[in-house]
Amino acid sequence: MDWQRASTEWLSFLDSVRAAREKLYCSINKAWFRGHSNCQEYKLVPTLFRQKHRMDPDHAPLIHRLEANDCNLSDSIVTLRGKLSKARAEHNALRRDKGQSAEARNDIKELKRRIHSAKQGKAEIAERLRPFQLLPQGERDAYVEFHFRSGNTYRSSWECLADMRHCGIPTRLLDWTETLSVALYFALSSYRLALAEVRDVGDYFVPEIAPEPSIWIMNPYHASQEATSRTRIWDLTLQNELDYFERFVVQQEWEFEKPVPMYSPWTNARMASQQGTFTVFGHSRKPLNKQMNRRIVREVRIPPLAAVYGLRHLDELCGFDRYTLFRDADSLAESITQEYLS
Repeated sequence: MDWQRASTEWLSFLDSVRAAREKLYCSINKAWFRGHSNCQEYKLVPTLFRQKHRMDPDHAPLIHRLEANDCNLSDSIVTLRGKLSKARAEHNALRRDKGQSAEARNDIKELKRRIHSAKQGKAEIAERLRPFQLLPQGERDAYVEFHFRSGNTYRSSWECLADMRHCGIPTRLLDWTETLSVALYFALSSYRLALAEVRDVGDYFVPEIAPEPSIWIMNPYHASQEATSRTRIWDLTLQNELDYFERFVVQQEWEFEKPVPMYSPWTNARMASQQGTFTVFGHSRKPLNKQMNRRIVREVRIPPLAAVYGLRHLDELCGFDRYTLFRDADSLAESITQEYLS
């Protein structure tokens, strides 16, 4: 491969990251980063919401009934709108006949009233469904089991949830990092695996990997403003009134529709080495970039040559390996095996 060209593409990628940070107004304040190895497959959604969840059997009959009523109301609104359109056309045709025109106006008013009533019914159903939709089945049990069996003493339920996420358990937390190099490590994982398979060749080549990896960049202060109307980023472990277990599990109430950026104390070596932060997903399960605009979050894709060059930069020049970020015996053993015994 043309190493000079790869270097040029790498510098161009870094320039794109700088430009994105400037457009997000976080060239001075800290940006948050997240790396995806596949820009199409992976979305800005927590692992808990990437799978279809079963309904709680205790509430399934009520949920099915509410959803059926909601579907019926939606069909009714479509039908009524069709009748309203027809009634308006008839009214326009009968304007010269005052008697018939008045009757047509009354028909239009009645159809509008019925549409409004159906919309109110849908809003009431949505409000009744919110508590059931907030907490997927299994989320509570996973938290209780981990909290009980981990043997750790946590200052708050948020610390426990953060530990769960870093141990690989699906949660409503989406990981971010304050360091671009950490995000790049995860973004380039597919290239790392592909290059490791041809290690004996003795030279670098460009694997055929598609779609491209990418880096997401977010202004957490703008995201907080969007979600909570406050630019400050909360350490939710200090917010007793916003305790995770109390609000999501016990009360099943959470006032924030959009993802809320949060700090969590770096209570273990892994979280500290990754300089981890999170966004907490509430009611909406749409990808974060679908809930917030490009003033808040942007994606920068990594071209193949830049990816190979960046991987060399991280692994050989910066000494990045799995143990650098995970800081446990398993990752140390894996790094040693790859370096000396494979």
